[in-house]
Amino acid sequence: STPCDGRATLQVVGGGWHAAAVLLGEQHEGGYTNMTAAAAPFFVNEPLEAPAPAELPEPCSTRRTVVRAIAHDRPMQLQNLLESLAAAEYDGNNIDLEVHVDGAASPASIKGHDEAVEVARRFAWPHGRYDVVERRGNAGPTRHRFESYTPQHCELVAFFEDDVIVARLWHRWLRAADRTAGADVAGFTFQRHWLPPG
Repeated sequence: STPCDGRATLQVVGGGWHAAAVLLGEQHEGGYTNMTAAAAPFFVNEPLEAPAPAELPEPCSTRRTVVRAIAHDRPMQLQNLLESLAAAEYDGNNIDLEVHVDGAASPASIKGHDEAVEVARRFAWPHGRYDVVERRGNAGPTRHRFESYTPQHCELVAFFEDDVIVARLWHRWLRAADRTAGADVAGFTFQRHWLPPG
């Protein structure tokens, strides 16, 4: 066997028993071989140093509401969603709307994609800022939804897929849920998955 020497620095944030895991191996140009793992338990009477407190943003007195409509290749469904959003009650609040249209998933869906983009571009949004974001490549539903959002401070965001129609008072309910939660970061759903049929 070949002797080895190494040094590690551990940050301990509390007293008691802890364990450190170590990977050992022989280093070569192409990487490591003969890898093995070892665990070393150790006990700390007192924390060595309290961790620095996280820097928190200022609390939000008001939140800007942003709606993100997640669209694919369904122009009629997107039109229905946009019309229901425009007809909803916003109690005088400015609501920004972004329509994100995913790229065509196949040659057969190019026409639907192009028509969905056209529906979005023609639509007149009366409640605030309006943007259309067209994705050329296809991301798929989950990635398309997640990549349409970059978190911003003091922002209340609602996501709607293009195959839904919103209730007239959806925004009033969302604001009430946000006030009830009383947190800077929270999530709410407009669906009740446990609601029994009938």
